[in-house]
Amino acid sequence: MRKFIFDDMGTGKTRRSFELLAPSESSFIVICPNAKVAKSAWLKEAEHQGMVGLSVLSGIKDERIDETVNLFRNSTSPTILVTTYGMCERLRASLSRTHKRGEKLDFDLVVDESHYVKNVRSGRYRDVLRFARNSDSCLLLTGTPVPASLEDIYAQTTILYPNKEERVAHYGLGFQSLGLFRRSFGVCKSIYVNGRSIDTWSYSPEMAGRVSDILSMDILERRTTTIEEPRPKWIRAIKTPEEITAIDKWMNEGELSDEVYATNASAKAVKRGQLDDGFAYHRVCGGLHQARRATAHLGAVCGDEEPHHDRMA
Repeated sequence: MRKFIFDDMGTGKTRRSFELLAPSESSFIVICPNAKVAKSAWLKEAEHQGMVGLSVLSGIKDERIDETVNLFRNSTSPTILVTTYGMCERLRASLSRTHKRGEKLDFDLVVDESHYVKNVRSGRYRDVLRFARNSDSCLLLTGTPVPASLEDIYAQTTILYPNKEERVAHYGLGFQSLGLFRRSFGVCKSIYVNGRSIDTWSYSPEMAGRVSDILSMDILERRTTTIEEPRPKWIRAIKTPEEITAIDKWMNEGELSDEVYATNASAKAVKRGQLDDGFAYHRVCGGLHQARRATAHLGAVCGDEEPHHDRMA
């Protein structure tokens, strides 16, 4: 099984994953954003399901990681091993250290908040891809599959189908590589930065709809919620053209605008990372808001008429 789950936050993506993978009676590895999610969601649900729950989180020594991996390898019942994106490299190294000649580790893979691996050039993406190549089944969970550009969903399809031949047979030639994806669905525009020409790619709502139709076979029926999340009165949705321009300037040109206020280099680095994940700071109130996109990419990919705005991080 290789599927996308694009359910809204709070609709039970974690439990749904357990229900989908339970029939296979296989152990599975979960990669999630941080230790808080690992403990409060995945390990808690594993206990509720009567499964053995193991974790490889930050602050653990290599010897302890090896012990945990051996428990996972030798478990006689379905077991869940939860880790974070930041610990993927150390977990993979432990799997290599404890590997025995001729032994094959059978496991399913769950990638929680899969939009974290939207950049095919990032180390985080490469770490998760190595796990995906060795998994029997794969589930990708996120409520925001396209936080910045339609290319974000392409990266996630390569995690779902890491084998290029299988991916092309399943989705078509446009998903063979990022270059072919751009030429198949995007429009190229050249901009000049510091006297150098750089090609940028944009995607129309029509092309987003076309990609949505192609992926629909692997997107499970989406669960949504109409319940508004509580938030302080001073936090408001990003609606002004100036704020939209600020986010687009970062996404397209890699520059921080005056709308993104930071007092030092460290704060700027943090906010650049936030912007990469589709969020922005408002200069006046300092609140963290999800960026509103000029195009309906998220809605098109998820099958909604309009993208979901106003969700707090």
